[in-house]
Amino acid sequence: MNSLLDYVQSLGGHVVAVSSQDNKWVKHAKMKWGIKYAVISDQRNVLAKKYNIVVTEKNDTIYKRIIRLARSFSVNTEQLEEPEGYKNGMTQAGLVVIKNSTNKVAYHWKSEPQEKNLYGATNRVSAKTVLNSINFYFRCEDEVDSIKTFAFQNLNALYNTVVNFPNVRPLFLEHLKKEYLLDLLLFVEEVDKIENRIKQQLNRPLCSYDALTVRNMTIDVYKTFILSGSEHEIILPEMMRDELSSVFVPYDDDDRGYFICSRLNTPIFASSYRHAKKILKEESLVRFAITEEFVQQGQSVITELSEKNKAVFCSDLANYHPFRRNSV
Repeated sequence: MNSLLDYVQSLGGHVVAVSSQDNKWVKHAKMKWGIKYAVISDQRNVLAKKYNIVVTEKNDTIYKRIIRLARSFSVNTEQLEEPEGYKNGMTQAGLVVIKNSTNKVAYHWKSEPQEKNLYGATNRVSAKTVLNSINFYFRCEDEVDSIKTFAFQNLNALYNTVVNFPNVRPLFLEHLKKEYLLDLLLFVEEVDKIENRIKQQLNRPLCSYDALTVRNMTIDVYKTFILSGSEHEIILPEMMRDELSSVFVPYDDDDRGYFICSRLNTPIFASSYRHAKKILKEESLVRFAITEEFVQQGQSVITELSEKNKAVFCSDLANYHPFRRNSV
């Protein structure tokens, strides 16, 4: 960040880091790492809560795993373990860009801790990605604000169109890669495949072959996206992941290695599906909608949605999804 400080200041901006540690550790960190920008202590995590940044509580399982991880890298854990250290929880990595004159949030990103990102230590959005968005925002502020408003008002329709629009989907996939969120979309689409398989059987009994297929697909989704440490592990609250893990019992005699303690036609992935769609639509999609790439290539999407707005929403509300209890 020090290397970008001059550039940000040349634009008239300021860089301020916020820590949930006390001033003693803040001063220690500034001196140890040679930080040139302002760092303030916010032990009550007021700013994190105001700007929707994740806070890991001290009694959370994740916090204990962070300590174990730090020890494995021979990192001093004194500040993590002392009673006053992070006494109100640890603010995870996040970034909020605010325009001084209006207090308007121009860019927002947050990290959610999981094993795959070393509990928030890695897989962070790059400075280049952020600066590209910010530079574009200040060049075309009115246009970007209008698109952001449009996106928030048409989240479902915009999402469904973007993921299926041939000219825009590749751009969205690339955007998700930069934000380390592509696995969320892959998970959602795999659950949709299970849904479609079940829908095919709604009017007739589920034969043994179909049941086995759905079962295997369900286990594969769990092993690929839900299991902690898996190749495509998705962002999930720890409690939600634990609840799902209780459904899949390791079973050595099974070719997939698991036994499912639930009926196959029940919404096993309902909560995780909703969680994934929420992040994809309300966070990443909105950031994507205000990128220069989308504005240049996605005008046809906005035009189409504007012309067919009512029809899109009527059909969207009519969709039935057996893996969720409420519409997403």
